[in-house]
Amino acid sequence: LELVQVAVPDLRLVGGDPALAHLVAPLTKLCVLRLLRQLSSVYHTVNVAHFLGLCKDLDLTPDEIEKMIVVAVRAKALPGVRLDHKTACLRFGEVVLESDRMKNQLATLAHQLKKVVSIVDPAAARAGSGAASTNGPGGESRVAFFEAVRGGTEREHVATLNRKNIIERRKEDAERREKEAERLAEIAAAEAERVRKAQEALRVAEEAKERERKKRVQIAEDLRLIETKKMLDKVGASADLKGDLRSLTEKDTDALMAKAAEAQDKKLEEALKAKGEQLKRLDYVTRAVRDTEVPLLEEKRKRDLIEERARFEALSAERKVRAKAEFAKDTVLKKSVDRMLSHTKAFESAMLKERKVAYESMVHARRQEAFNRKVARARRLKAEREEEAEELEYERQRAEEDARASEERRQREEEERQVREAEEEERRTAEEERAALKADELNKAEEKRLRLLAEAKALKAEREANQPPAPEQAAPAARAPPPAGGDGGGGWRRGGGRSLADLEGPGGGGRGGDDGGRGGWRGGGRNLADMDRGAPPPRRDAPRSSGEADKNERWR
Repeated sequence: LELVQVAVPDLRLVGGDPALAHLVAPLTKLCVLRLLRQLSSVYHTVNVAHFLGLCKDLDLTPDEIEKMIVVAVRAKALPGVRLDHKTACLRFGEVVLESDRMKNQLATLAHQLKKVVSIVDPAAARAGSGAASTNGPGGESRVAFFEAVRGGTEREHVATLNRKNIIERRKEDAERREKEAERLAEIAAAEAERVRKAQEALRVAEEAKERERKKRVQIAEDLRLIETKKMLDKVGASADLKGDLRSLTEKDTDALMAKAAEAQDKKLEEALKAKGEQLKRLDYVTRAVRDTEVPLLEEKRKRDLIEERARFEALSAERKVRAKAEFAKDTVLKKSVDRMLSHTKAFESAMLKERKVAYESMVHARRQEAFNRKVARARRLKAEREEEAEELEYERQRAEEDARASEERRQREEEERQVREAEEEERRTAEEERAALKADELNKAEEKRLRLLAEAKALKAEREANQPPAPEQAAPAARAPPPAGGDGGGGWRRGGGRSLADLEGPGGGGRGGDDGGRGGWRGGGRNLADMDRGAPPPRRDAPRSSGEADKNERWR
């Protein structure tokens, strides 16, 4: 660590000698590198501030020292040295434990510590050397202690495993509860987000529709205004005629267009008339000006010719004088350089030879460079072609895989379609079978109804033929109200002497009362007229009252 302090006086001595002053910079660099090598052999990490403090006597800035370290590391002069600006320290890399310098370090440390113990406490060192023997003092207690430890090992192991299992189970329960809570929270958040997105989408759609409607209305209005303005501009309408175009109707626009066209025609007629008069005036003035300026232009041309001739003669005389002076000067200069003409050819030949050699070397270098570029270009083209071939092969393989995947997907979809068609066919067949069964049931019910109706008609005809009612008995029976409840009117089954008119009455052949009685036709209010019309039998729970015929009609 004192390398720099020892070397600084010698560096100053060398720097004081002008002949050796150029060696100060290399020696300073060598001192810094040597100091880094010594630090790397002892330390793993060194603070940058501490290292700069060791180098403070050298005439180097921190930036120069850092640059010196970077250059040395790049040149492999300091392998493993790293400058960490985050922690402001120098790191010297990992020390390999299997190296020749480190593999015996632990053994040496143990040996030295044993010497230290023997020096500090000799009695403890002697007791430790005899600890392996069980015949000395305290040997029995050590044997008992080890036996107790050996006996409790299995129990401690089982208890440790049980405790580990309990901890693991508790951790799993806690993780499961936490995952369940997270799942529920995610489901609730997803549902809330879905509702919010749906509402937001609905609101955005409504706003978009409203904006679109307003936009269409505004565009139509703007187009109408633009067309009107174009038509008014085309006919040349003034600003006072245009006015507020948004408040104009179609009729007002037509009237405004007519008025603007009339004003435009009048304005065009006036402009044409004014232009004719202006052309006449311009022709008169132009003729007068040309007649007046002819003598003036001729006089000016003569003056300019005289002035140009005088200027040309003056310039010619001046050019002659200047040429004579330059000729005399060149003659003197030629006489002064005649004595150098004998050396010119030798100088030119030497220069030409040097330039020829330089030119040939340059041509050779250029040709070599062109050849190298050509070779590099050929290699690059070859690599590009190989890369393109690989890409084409890769694209071909990927296209084949895509086609194979598409074919598999098509086959899978075809199989699914066939399965769906088979299921649809089965469902259609089942529905047709159910419809056929239902139609058979309806046909049977209709046949049964027709059979019952035929039986009822036959029975009615038979009764009318066997028991004709007397006129004097039929009228009171028809005027008499039905008996109010009880077992009155025992019905035709009991032979109560009731006629078919009674059977066709509101009671339906019952025992009397509002409920139609328990006798008579089992239809509960269904008479022969209803059977003739083919009315369906009423429900068992249907009310039997005076308005039953209307309700039966509505039910039918």
